[in-house]
Amino acid sequence: MCSDHGRHPAATDPPPHVFGTPTAAAATTPAGGTARTPPGSRRRRLWATLTHPRCDAALAQRVLGEVHMLQHQLGAAQRVEVARLDSLVLEHAAMARELAAAQERCRRLGADAARRAGDLEADRMRLRAQLIGRDSQIADLRAQLAAQEAATPGLRERLELTHSVQQLTERNQDLQRALARARDDAERRFLHHDGGDEDSSARLDDTLGAADLVVCQTGCISHGAYWRVKDHCKRTGTPCLFVETPSRSALERALQEAAAATAKSRGA
Repeated sequence: MCSDHGRHPAATDPPPHVFGTPTAAAATTPAGGTARTPPGSRRRRLWATLTHPRCDAALAQRVLGEVHMLQHQLGAAQRVEVARLDSLVLEHAAMARELAAAQERCRRLGADAARRAGDLEADRMRLRAQLIGRDSQIADLRAQLAAQEAATPGLRERLELTHSVQQLTERNQDLQRALARARDDAERRFLHHDGGDEDSSARLDDTLGAADLVVCQTGCISHGAYWRVKDHCKRTGTPCLFVETPSRSALERALQEAAAATAKSRGA
């Protein structure tokens, strides 16, 4: 049974609507919409409903059941809001960490850029100082040259003449070296000795001594002449090419090898 304590409407008044639904006396907005329920009005409505003389046990049970359902709905909504708030807190913490990391990267990049800018500025000042020093040296040298030209008439022409003489001297030296090589090539001649068959074997030593290069056809001379040629070339260091096959092609190959060896020694 509902209690009669407290202030309640008259006994003849109909009971108000169930908790949470608007009554006939609910305030309306100027546009016709229902105004927001003031704080504490739902509690007052619940108390007025439960304490009304016409509130029997069934109505009270219904009202309390709806209140219980509202409590469940509010609890579920609160849990959703709490979970959402926790998610927002975690997201905020992650974004805060990312922001801190980005700020640290920006700080490091700024420090590196400032250091590079300082290094570049130092290099620029150093190069500028070197340029100023070089310009000063050039100006001093020009002043000295002007003073020497004023003190010595015709100095510039004499310097140009000296430079021309140096170039002519170098050119003359090149020509003399080329002439010496040409003269050396012109003085070379081919000496022949048959190893003692028709030519005197006594002339073999003289022929070997005058030779800069020895081409020995081993199949056309005696063993004694062969050993004399080999001993002479080993003792004097004279280059020697041994041709085993007595043919024109073998002799041409030997001469080509000799020419290549001579060109290589000149290039070295």
